[in-house]
Amino acid sequence: MNFNNWTSGNNDIDKFIQVSQLSTHIRNIKNVLEWGTRNFKNWTSGNHNVDKFIQDTQRSAHTIYEIKNVIEWIPNDRFCNIEYIAKGGFGKVYKANWIDGCIDKWSSDNRNWRRKDQYKFVALKILNNSENVASEFMHEITSHCKVDNFVVKLYGISQDPKTKNYIMVLDYAKDGDTVHMVFGIIMYEVISGLPPYYDMSHDNNLAIKICQGFRPKFNIKVPQLIVQLIKRCLDANSSSRPEAKVVKKTLSQWSKEVIILENYKKINICNNYTELNKQIIETENVNKNSSINSISSTSLGLSYKTHPKAYYTSRLLNFNNLPEPKNSYDYYEKNDDIISKEFLESLQIDIYQLNMNYGSNGKE
Repeated sequence: MNFNNWTSGNNDIDKFIQVSQLSTHIRNIKNVLEWGTRNFKNWTSGNHNVDKFIQDTQRSAHTIYEIKNVIEWIPNDRFCNIEYIAKGGFGKVYKANWIDGCIDKWSSDNRNWRRKDQYKFVALKILNNSENVASEFMHEITSHCKVDNFVVKLYGISQDPKTKNYIMVLDYAKDGDTVHMVFGIIMYEVISGLPPYYDMSHDNNLAIKICQGFRPKFNIKVPQLIVQLIKRCLDANSSSRPEAKVVKKTLSQWSKEVIILENYKKINICNNYTELNKQIIETENVNKNSSINSISSTSLGLSYKTHPKAYYTSRLLNFNNLPEPKNSYDYYEKNDDIISKEFLESLQIDIYQLNMNYGSNGKE
């Protein structure tokens, strides 16, 4: 509510309108909070901890914006046309129509919420083994409310009636978040020194394979934390991909840890290593021992041969009727390190070179 954007030209009139608007604003908030408390008895998830979590988020909302973005308990029978999308890190993801639609605004006349977008598409993210409300489930919900809600809105919590696993009800963006996949590919290129899919024809068959979960694999061992971030960025399900701010914060922290590790190595300190530092040391040793022909990172761009049909100039690329994107078992479950078995020779890369500029100028 901004009173600086208008004036009647008369100070007394301005004050009267402002007081009236503030009174209405405060009254609406009070009514909404009272409605939330009264409404608690009208629903239950069947679990005290989940009920308390939802109620606490509703009680802690003190502005109209916060109140409009509170999460709610959504019975599973309020969804229809449920369709499988993909398998993410925590569990399977479906899309469905939400019969009632989401909260729009408060109706002073009816003293209740008005809803909009009835039968809107939503994403249903089922969290494995959450029927007992494990700490991982509550952590996932809390983290999303604090950070990811700015990118992928969380409408509420539901439950699978068969498995009793809990469900995050999220905004569904069919073609959104492609920037995350681009970043995941960029990370692959920077670390491997190779373009993605450089050794195969870029055609309709490749497009179909990518939709079916095919992803580029490394020809070296890579620290597992970095592998996990790349996998999240390349997840077929957009709601499972990390928010840009989270990626930035993670990379910033890793850069600092790498600088610390370099300093430790210079003075022969071998304790107090972070998990990333331990993984870096391990992968360096593995890559050194497995390398047949050690190639410096500056020569990586000259050490491969591109497939004759891996180009885009003067070509018509028109891919129709592609399958729904999904994750492959081989990439997300079976192969933790996503290392290519096709390469007989592994390339050695010094991950610290990714932070040369950081170390020299002190900038992140």
